[in-house]
Amino acid sequence: MLITQQSFTDFEDFSKTLGEYNFESHQLGRGKFSGTTLQVNTGKALLTHLTTNLALEVEGSPPRNMVTVGVPTATCRPFVWRHRHSNANTLQFYRPDSELCVNSLGEFDAIDISFTEAHLQKVAEKLELTPVYTRLKHGSIMEINNDDLTELRQLTQMLAGLALTKHPARLESRLVHALEFTLPGTLLRIMQKRKTGGVGGRRTQDSLEAFKRVKLHIHNSDHEANIVTVSDLCNLTGMSDRTLQKVFVAQCGMTPKAYIRSVRLNRAHRALLESHPATTKVSDIANSFGFWHIGQFAADYRRLFSELPSETLARSMS
Repeated sequence: MLITQQSFTDFEDFSKTLGEYNFESHQLGRGKFSGTTLQVNTGKALLTHLTTNLALEVEGSPPRNMVTVGVPTATCRPFVWRHRHSNANTLQFYRPDSELCVNSLGEFDAIDISFTEAHLQKVAEKLELTPVYTRLKHGSIMEINNDDLTELRQLTQMLAGLALTKHPARLESRLVHALEFTLPGTLLRIMQKRKTGGVGGRRTQDSLEAFKRVKLHIHNSDHEANIVTVSDLCNLTGMSDRTLQKVFVAQCGMTPKAYIRSVRLNRAHRALLESHPATTKVSDIANSFGFWHIGQFAADYRRLFSELPSETLARSMS
């Protein structure tokens, strides 16, 4: 059993730490980032506890060849999972080798539980819950009752706590057993009571597809020669300014204009971290991402990241 625990003060470092995951994050919320990770890996089961203090946009993929379910803690703020809003009683399902797409709208605190497909299927067969395993493997987001979610939360948090507690070696086998059998068995039993929900009506689907196109367009246009405007996005989707704004606020917690600015600032943040202070000027980085007024760039940058661009550049050598 391998246990790792880390703390972070930069979201770029946070993105790189989880080897089983492959994701990239962008900071949307204003302030100084802080986050923590805890991973407990038995080979057949993986428990990952993640906390962040600010709104982030995260995209990528979950652990390969594993079925993963996200269990938000009681203190987790609502978030958007694959363009659907979570609530206090939802579980999130990562399809194996598929996209990971989440927008946290504030403080995030959740525990992911992952099992190899072969092992989870074996547990399901033993409990005679193979149809439930099939549904779980192809799930998206599911609402469960409060008692069931409380049971799952208490179990995952107890196991996370035990992993960090010094205990006799003989108890490690019990912890492994709980991670590999008690935890997936509890999840399958809870899932047996519920069915995954639909994705919404045709209009909702059309809006989400348009939002995905728009977001891809923004992220593919990150240099000064391709600065995106809200008018460009309206023309791309055929949406009115008002409708586009409504979709962005629902999905990201901000307007399209604010989102475009945050993407460009995040690109500048990464470029500063990857540059050398002796050979790089902040103004050159700012200009390369379409920020021509250096004073305004510094103010916007500090408002988002709680540090000046020059401080990020200096930190790149640490």
